[in-house]
Amino acid sequence: MKKYLVPVILLAMASLFTASCGKNNGDVAAVLGHGFPLAIGQTAMIDGEELEIKFIEILEDSRCPAGAQCVWEGRVSARVEFKDSAGSYKMVLVQSGSDSGYVEESYKDYLISYKITPYPQQNEEIEKQNYRLLLTIHRDQ
Repeated sequence: MKKYLVPVILLAMASLFTASCGKNNGDVAAVLGHGFPLAIGQTAMIDGEELEIKFIEILEDSRCPAGAQCVWEGRVSARVEFKDSAGSYKMVLVQSGSDSGYVEESYKDYLISYKITPYPQQNEEIEKQNYRLLLTIHRDQ
């Protein structure tokens, strides 16, 4: 019985994730104040707001891998696109290698908290499809 528990839980989680996605193109429905992940190419539509955020690409990842000794901590940067009723705006989000928590940026009336994962490991390359941009959007007060 226990050997079936993990696959059942994984299947339930996958169906919940699928239900939380928008259209067939992988878009994500998001809510202000609640965190959500985006994969490269995905767009989040913020519920009740005229705001969309698309994770376009990783521009660089020079963070010092875990377990390595580096002279520089490095950084990771991601290009995103914001769309609202006024048009679209592309922005580069940068997180230094020493930041293990969330970084904050502003966009118009919004405060964007973000973190780029996964963190690099020594002797392992991160494939582009494995990157996630973890976001929480708040109204800037």
